[in-house]
Amino acid sequence: MSTERSEPVIHAEHLERRYGRLRAVAGLSLSVKRGEILALLGPNGAGKTTTLSMLTGNLAPHAGRILIAGYDLAESPRQAKRALGYLPEIPPLYPELTVTEYLRFCARLHGYGRKDARTAATATCARCGLEEVASRLTGHLSKGYQQRLGIAQAIVHRPEVIVLDEPTVGLDPVQIRSTLALIRDLAADAAVIVSTHLLNEAATVASRVAIMAHGRIVHETAGDTGATRRLRIECARPPARDRLARIKGIKSVETTAPGVFVLELSADSDPHAELLRSAVEEDWGLTAMAAVHTSLEDTFLAALGTRPGEAA
Repeated sequence: MSTERSEPVIHAEHLERRYGRLRAVAGLSLSVKRGEILALLGPNGAGKTTTLSMLTGNLAPHAGRILIAGYDLAESPRQAKRALGYLPEIPPLYPELTVTEYLRFCARLHGYGRKDARTAATATCARCGLEEVASRLTGHLSKGYQQRLGIAQAIVHRPEVIVLDEPTVGLDPVQIRSTLALIRDLAADAAVIVSTHLLNEAATVASRVAIMAHGRIVHETAGDTGATRRLRIECARPPARDRLARIKGIKSVETTAPGVFVLELSADSDPHAELLRSAVEEDWGLTAMAAVHTSLEDTFLAALGTRPGEAA
């Protein structure tokens, strides 16, 4: 069973996971389509790794449902896992195997015959930039190459869903840049989920960022730090707040000073034209209208209830 490009390739509903009295994941839901990169962003202990362990079938949720490429992970685990590639925080490498031997072994685990496994290993080496170390023992690889090999084993069977747990941990800036470029390339024909606690990494690689805290997704935003969905207007003869709130595309209205409003905009409708028309017809004395640019750091701290300068 496969899914259309417009349909979520991975979908989770109301996931719960407890360790004694601790709720590590508490009612979490998410969906990712082919071509999307979702970054799970949050401080240590937010529940990111537990969430990924459940999404990949390595940990059973106490409640909730997971669909991968249309298959229920609990009811059809083999079919679901065929469509899944997973890189845990520590790459599962065998130091006594060469890079090529290891990738052939991984392909065979996914049901490939010997010839197809060789072909898949060669193609994946090329895609992940591992050709020059293909005959080297995995135990002798640098940290950067080990991370690339970890990603390679996750994609050798060309899965529809790729899940990467902290894929750049321990890498230097050059290695991080090349790894993020590789992750962006993977999303061309798969849905990708990446966990990280690094703000700039999430902003650089993700099309969507889900901020986690205490086992929940507390906020979702675009990965681009320049993206904004807020608008600031100033009026000499301001309308009532409820008048602004009735305009389609405005989710909420905040008064920051006399005649000054900050409008939160919805993602599916643009209120600019209606705002301008109403301002002229109703003589608000509109003197300024400007986008309010919010960085991912601001959004992250606000979602966690932390002010700039405080520790999260």
